[in-house]
Amino acid sequence: MEVRGRYCFASDHSPDHLPSTVSHSSERPTDLLSRLADEGVQHVYVDGGLTIQGFLSEGLVDEITMTVIPVILGEGILFFGSVKDDVHLSHVRTTAFDFGFVQSTYAVEKE
Repeated sequence: MEVRGRYCFASDHSPDHLPSTVSHSSERPTDLLSRLADEGVQHVYVDGGLTIQGFLSEGLVDEITMTVIPVILGEGILFFGSVKDDVHLSHVRTTAFDFGFVQSTYAVEKE
């Protein structure tokens, strides 16, 4: 997969060393997306539980892709953590990989 342009890393803290293709932002999700749109960005990949929570709570996620890895954990971190309201999803597609991963994509239903 070819990646063009730069990545934008949104977080409360900045890592010590960032590659030139990565920039740090602590902007609110709506402000970040507005700025990126002004820069011509049309699609944004959001990853990380707290970051996803912020984008979900502001209604900024159109699609969610979840990958299931065939390992049962004894304990762990909640998938998305706490969100303000239920997020209703519609199934788009599911892909099963020969190595055991299953990836499902869902559209986020907007009210």
